[in-house]
Amino acid sequence: MTIHPLRPLHSLRARLMLLMLLAAVPAFLVIGYFVYLLDRHETENHEKAMLVFARSLADEHRENLDSVRLLLISLANMPEIHTGEGPACAKMIAGVHTLAPPHIANLFVIRPDGDILCGAQEPARRLNVADMPYFRHALETEGPRIGEYHVSRRNNEPMLVVTHTVRENVNGKTAAVLAAAIDLSWLARQPYLAGQPAGTVYAIFDNAGTVLLRQPGSDRIGRSIAGHPHWRTLSALRGAAIFRGRDADEVERIFAYAPLGPAENPYARLVVGMPPAVMGSSSREFLILGLEGLAVALALSLLAGWFGSGAIILKPLEPVLATVHRVAEGDLSARTASAGAQDDEISRLATEVDRMAEALSQRDRALTEARDRAQAYLDVVGVMVVALNEKGNVALANRKACEVLGCGPEGQCVGGNWFETWLPPESRAPVRRVFDRIMADETNQTKYYENHILTTHGRRRLIAWHNTPLRDKSGRVIGVLSAGQDITDLRRTEDALRDSKNRYQALVENIPGAVFRRGIGSPCRMEHVGSAIESLTGVAAGRFIDGSACYRDFIHEDDFAGVEQAISEGVAARRPYVVEYRLRHQVEKAWRWVFERGQATYDESGKPLWLDGVIADITDKKLTEEEHERLQAQLQQAQKMEALGQLTGGIAHDFNNILASVLGFAKLALRRYVPDADSELASHLREVIAASERARDLVARMLAFSRTRPGSRATQIPPLPLVKETISMLTATIPAGIRIEMRSAADIPDIVIDPVDFHQIVMNLVINARDAVGDRGRIEIGLARARIDGATCAACCAAFSGDWLELRVADDGHGIPPDVLPHIFEPFFTTKEVGKGTGMGLAMVHGLVRRAGGHLLVETGAAPPRKGTAFRVFLPMATTADPPAAGPAPSVPPASPPAGRGNILVVDDELSVLRLMGAALEADGWRASTFGNPLLALACFRDAPDDFDAVITDQSMPDMTGAELIKALHMARPNLPAILCTGYGDGLDEAFVRQLGASRFFQKPMDMDELLTALADMVAGTGKAPRSRNPAPDTR
Repeated sequence: MTIHPLRPLHSLRARLMLLMLLAAVPAFLVIGYFVYLLDRHETENHEKAMLVFARSLADEHRENLDSVRLLLISLANMPEIHTGEGPACAKMIAGVHTLAPPHIANLFVIRPDGDILCGAQEPARRLNVADMPYFRHALETEGPRIGEYHVSRRNNEPMLVVTHTVRENVNGKTAAVLAAAIDLSWLARQPYLAGQPAGTVYAIFDNAGTVLLRQPGSDRIGRSIAGHPHWRTLSALRGAAIFRGRDADEVERIFAYAPLGPAENPYARLVVGMPPAVMGSSSREFLILGLEGLAVALALSLLAGWFGSGAIILKPLEPVLATVHRVAEGDLSARTASAGAQDDEISRLATEVDRMAEALSQRDRALTEARDRAQAYLDVVGVMVVALNEKGNVALANRKACEVLGCGPEGQCVGGNWFETWLPPESRAPVRRVFDRIMADETNQTKYYENHILTTHGRRRLIAWHNTPLRDKSGRVIGVLSAGQDITDLRRTEDALRDSKNRYQALVENIPGAVFRRGIGSPCRMEHVGSAIESLTGVAAGRFIDGSACYRDFIHEDDFAGVEQAISEGVAARRPYVVEYRLRHQVEKAWRWVFERGQATYDESGKPLWLDGVIADITDKKLTEEEHERLQAQLQQAQKMEALGQLTGGIAHDFNNILASVLGFAKLALRRYVPDADSELASHLREVIAASERARDLVARMLAFSRTRPGSRATQIPPLPLVKETISMLTATIPAGIRIEMRSAADIPDIVIDPVDFHQIVMNLVINARDAVGDRGRIEIGLARARIDGATCAACCAAFSGDWLELRVADDGHGIPPDVLPHIFEPFFTTKEVGKGTGMGLAMVHGLVRRAGGHLLVETGAAPPRKGTAFRVFLPMATTADPPAAGPAPSVPPASPPAGRGNILVVDDELSVLRLMGAALEADGWRASTFGNPLLALACFRDAPDDFDAVITDQSMPDMTGAELIKALHMARPNLPAILCTGYGDGLDEAFVRQLGASRFFQKPMDMDELLTALADMVAGTGKAPRSRNPAPDTR
């Protein structure tokens, strides 16, 4: 309310009018005051009477309800209620109802299922009230309960139902519900309602605004006035009251209101209304008479006041009123300046006004100081402080809160609704629920909560709140005080760190290896390790971090010392370390090669803190390196063996030429020039022949090692009979202290090999085992099928796999030392004493096995106790059932060659062999034309091709080979018989020689008797000759 001071009067007329009014005031005030008192008194009496009337109706209604409760409680003990017998119950209820007050319209008993068991007034049809609210509420409560007002289904009258739930004593279940229907129309029958003034109305409404009773206007019963202002006024009242308003009939009345039931939540609302015109009518009549009688007095009073009021009253009051106005506007420094000027009422009033202004000024200064101190305290705090009242409006906000919310100076946030102004739409509902729980005192007052806010500039911020309720003196929650911390930047930092960690983790996981961190001197537990460690060890990374798995246990025991040494040296030298070692894969039960590179991190004092590094799988690299080394070794071995083969073949070729001369001339001399076979010369020549034949056998072994092509007599044979035959032949050469054991499977397959070669393989291996055992021991010979998966040949270093026939020759000797094992298949390499071995046995085995397409494995143990050695020969099995080859032709003692007649062309670059051939042919009756150069021989032949009956030529010669020479000779004379001789023979066999037109093929040193016999047969046209005792040449 704004107080305006009296302004100076600017005209004489106005001043006079004021004086007239002041003069009339005493009489007018007296009369008006009395009229006012009379009118007020009369109105108050009417209002009190109405209020008393309304309360008396409510009290009578309450007493009626109490009597009904007592009646129902009494009826609850009647046995007819508990037995559930309808007729007995109805009789009892009807008897009680006849004695009950008239306002009890009906008494009835309801079963637990809602059916009416009995009643004082039986309905026309069977009723079920299970859907009625008063029945449902009765089942949920104990004892008497006043139900809701409603319109009866029986007679459509407004009723109030009072219920009482009857429980069984044994199990506490509901036995029945007693109900009393109170007829509200009894109010209309009260005698004291008849004496009320005309226009008086009384009505009862339920809580939904439905008219339950109205007198007059019973036609409105059942209608609702919920949307009418009259109902809004009624529903807002708490307790009995008087108010002015318009009813639904739009007639203005003064209403007396009394709640039926509790004031806060009444069962119904009772209203008594009376028109204002019937109140104060006597006072208005008195006022009219008084005004007529006071007209003269009023004129005189106005006339007197016209002259004196301005100077006496109004002018002294003006400064006082002005001061009051300024104080009301907030100017607490305003003063009247007339206080104490005179000792009268106006001066004293001015003094009191000044004192009041001073007191207000002091209180305002104290409040301002207290507020400034509190605000300073709140502003010092580096968090948001916000207080909300019951409606959610901001009642307090410190400087930090204003800064975050974007309100500018302190105080601009105060008054705004927190939920509508500073919360984004999606946060309003959940934050409102938190606020409501705090206001209901249902949650922890210091509970932590986070939500987004929306500043006045439209920016979103994330705030972490701690909330506490604000209470008044009675402890009632009147608001919420919240302290908030802006964590937007913190959360962004956390998100950025989380993203950075995820990116780093993804980067680490994509590194080809397991990135790790572990403490110095702690090989077991990892502080961090990448998930790739699982592919290396078969164990999840988490187990190495939590210590349930020890990394040291997965390192190969032979490598652990090296790993620790590499780490120690790297840490000591303050440099990265690199080490390779083996890790055991727990699932695959295999060892994996890994590469570890790491470096220590040091503190300021130089003390190592931890190791950071990466562990990468290099198993494939290691396997590749091992395969490369194996292939390199295989290549070196092959090159070495090839060089040895070439060297051996070259030596054998030259040696065969020498042996051909020595053996041939010795035999020629023994046959032609020593007639006495028992002479000393014959004995000496036979020794020369025997030695030459032993040398020939040695050369044959050398050739067997150097040849790589399969022999021409390779065929399908059963191996077991040949093995037994070889053992039988060697039994005489094996000491009695050596036991030979033969082990053979039942399903031994055939093999494809030259029987002589297989015989040589078995014989050499058994002799080698005999020499390793000594005078006493055991030799085991076995034949069986074998399946090999990824083995490496001990002789040629080639990898091989598949199904094979295995020939196993094992002894229990001292074994082969590791430094000797790589050289055992080299020609002329031997560890035996001088004179006890040539070093060609195992070399021949290697050559023969390789020529048959097989491989060898050697198992040996050279350290005591004796473990012995096992040679395992793997030969290819026959794939077709070819008929077995014919055995060797029976040995026929050589006969003297028939005498020859004809000219033989002999070509050989070795002059000693050439002279031998010439001498032998001439001694046998042939004429020999010898040439040391194939080109000269070809030229001579072309001059007279019919002068020659046959040709004998060496294979290896300068300018032209023997095969090329035969081909050239056949161009001049196609049917010329030809014999090809060689001291090496690689790449030649009988089939190939026949394709060239040669009839026979002889290996140096030849048996001259066989050669002469073959020559005679070819010249005679038979083409048949005794089989040569020389081994068949290698065909590769």
